[in-house]
Amino acid sequence: MTSEQMEFSDYIVFVDESGSPTLSPMDPDYPIFALVFCVFEKYSYCDRIQPAIKRLKFDFFGHDMAVLHGHEIRKPRGDFEFLLNPVRRAAFLDRLNSILSAADFHIIAHVIDKKKLVAKYRSPFDPYHIALRMNLEQLNCFLKDRKQLGKLTHIIAESRGAKEGRVRQGGVISAVAVGHRQAALAVMCRG
Repeated sequence: MTSEQMEFSDYIVFVDESGSPTLSPMDPDYPIFALVFCVFEKYSYCDRIQPAIKRLKFDFFGHDMAVLHGHEIRKPRGDFEFLLNPVRRAAFLDRLNSILSAADFHIIAHVIDKKKLVAKYRSPFDPYHIALRMNLEQLNCFLKDRKQLGKLTHIIAESRGAKEGRVRQGGVISAVAVGHRQAALAVMCRG
């Protein structure tokens, strides 16, 4: 059955990560890797969350093209330089926190302690793939509980660079193909 013939799921999944999945060299100040799935009910996302974020962007940036990356918010530069002003920063963060607090979404996350992984296994699997497999298992359970199995669920992952994007997208696709046949998933990278 092709994606054109499938019924779409009621959910959409956005993927983000924190830290590097690389085991060598390992950043001693940040020896973890986290992979997070943010699962949104599509109509809530479309009708409430997305419009609120667009309004926030228009009010603070004058346009809606800015991508809200935590790094740029914590260390302002470019479009985010207005956050160097403490009053504007407080107003922006208060508004963003209000939007997120009111948002209805589910988090599926796994954090890999890379030091423990390397200490325990002589040839450990890639932290990205470990976290991905675990997240996909939980996503499958989430979708099953909501009677979404057999419906096409889209997973949106950001591609940070050409090589990294290919590796990550390939990892997602291979993990889906190997062990997660119950949920119908379509992986899309944007970047």
